[in-house]
Amino acid sequence: MDLRQLRSFMAIVELGSANRAAQKLRVAQPALSRQIALLEREVGVQLLQRHSRGSTPTAAGKVLAVHAAAVLATVAMAKHDLAHLAQVALEPIRLGLPPTVSVLLPPSFVPAVQARFPRIGLQVRDAWTGHLLELLKEGRLDYAVVCTCQADRHMVTRNLVSEQMRLIAAPSAGRRGSVGWAELAGLRLVLPPPLHGGRIAIEAAFEAQGISPNVVFEHEVWHVLVSAVITGDACTLMSQRDAALQFGGNEYVARPIARPGIKNTLVLAMLKRPKNAATREEVLDFLAVQLALCIKQSHQFHIPGRK
Repeated sequence: MDLRQLRSFMAIVELGSANRAAQKLRVAQPALSRQIALLEREVGVQLLQRHSRGSTPTAAGKVLAVHAAAVLATVAMAKHDLAHLAQVALEPIRLGLPPTVSVLLPPSFVPAVQARFPRIGLQVRDAWTGHLLELLKEGRLDYAVVCTCQADRHMVTRNLVSEQMRLIAAPSAGRRGSVGWAELAGLRLVLPPPLHGGRIAIEAAFEAQGISPNVVFEHEVWHVLVSAVITGDACTLMSQRDAALQFGGNEYVARPIARPGIKNTLVLAMLKRPKNAATREEVLDFLAVQLALCIKQSHQFHIPGRK
């Protein structure tokens, strides 16, 4: 799998036609089709459904599109940063993002930041919110996306999104509809470790109900948690957006939680510092708008699996 194949695939997904994609990329359509055929052979699944009106992504194609967009965005970011190193001495701006947000960055993200702040060299760090919070407090990040429950009075924050968590279970679990707190307390749960924002929000919600979550397994790698849910060994708690990203083409059941539910709010945070406060806050505002837009648009990108 190489970048040329991913660019060819994404062009067809975005334009809905191999012919239009070939024109945009300035390549012959047979050559473009060969790239897609090689890509499908490598991954072992059909990625595009061909029909008289063009091409649309299959379920597997939609999953690949999410990851391909992230890869191409990272490559564009790297090229952009390297191209400017020899031209100007850029001020490094270090941005920390959780995996469920960094994967949403489009290729246009870095150019948009550079167009607004030409002297900024953007560096993006991908990690869970607990680690991002530590890096922010240590001064190793300038901005970080964390959960509002992790922010404190020493930070300036901007809200990005508020989401209700759902109980995520395998279809074999059988039950549908809203899950009550009494039932929730008895379910086996797999969750991230306690230092991360989503887990803090979960623990606080359970404590407010006078109960404790039955956590049977903790892990920081999403696919490990997802595997435990798919096999029916346990359930987990996350937003529908996160579930769509993490479960890909695997089927799952997303059940709403009885009132008051479990709400998790993501914010973009920076430490309060007197030096260059106005400029730093201007950057904060711009990044927050761009990130909020990426998250909002991800809600419109349907990935099969949710029931």
